[in-house]
Amino acid sequence: MACPRFYVLAYLVIIVAVLTRIESFSPRARDAILIAALTLLAFLVFMQNAPFTRALSPDLSMMMYAGQEIARGHPPYKYAMIVKTPLTPLLAAAAVLSARPFGADDVNAMRLLFIALAVAAVLLMYLFARDAFQARAVGWFSALVFYELDYAMNTVFGSTSGITGTGSPIRTIPRGFESGSDVAIMCLLGYDPAIYHTGRAPLEAAAQRRMESRQC
Repeated sequence: MACPRFYVLAYLVIIVAVLTRIESFSPRARDAILIAALTLLAFLVFMQNAPFTRALSPDLSMMMYAGQEIARGHPPYKYAMIVKTPLTPLLAAAAVLSARPFGADDVNAMRLLFIALAVAAVLLMYLFARDAFQARAVGWFSALVFYELDYAMNTVFGSTSGITGTGSPIRTIPRGFESGSDVAIMCLLGYDPAIYHTGRAPLEAAAQRRMESRQC
């Protein structure tokens, strides 16, 4: 992988080139050029995470399995115990159903959809910041910061890391553990996962039993 300084320098060159050459275009043309540039940059940055070849995190694999079950006609939460809202599995199911007629792999189809959603989030950040501050340059820089932070959080700190009130990154996944909410929550609650963590299944079973006891 190339040095991060190379990417920073490349982005700065592109930023200066784009922002200094679009003033002669109409407002719609400016937005179209910026959105196209942001889409390309976001896609290139997200591809640095090797999204089609890296191992699935426990959370993502569970969401994908739940999506496959929904695609088979089963309702959410019936065969896959997830403690989150069903939006992600529903999106995963939509990706599966859309790709199967073309013979595409289920996992790659879901990964492609999630990459597209990540790129769309960058574009929405540009549009929001542009309208909020009435400046395309602010929207451009806001979008760049947004996907650079996303890339850093997924490569350096893991998908479940958080931000403290002072804006400093924290590590909730000890070295040697797969990134996942089960390990992260144990650390946040003060339990050493090296001693107490035996897998996600006991935690999910305990949560299910707790939910059932509340319904009685």
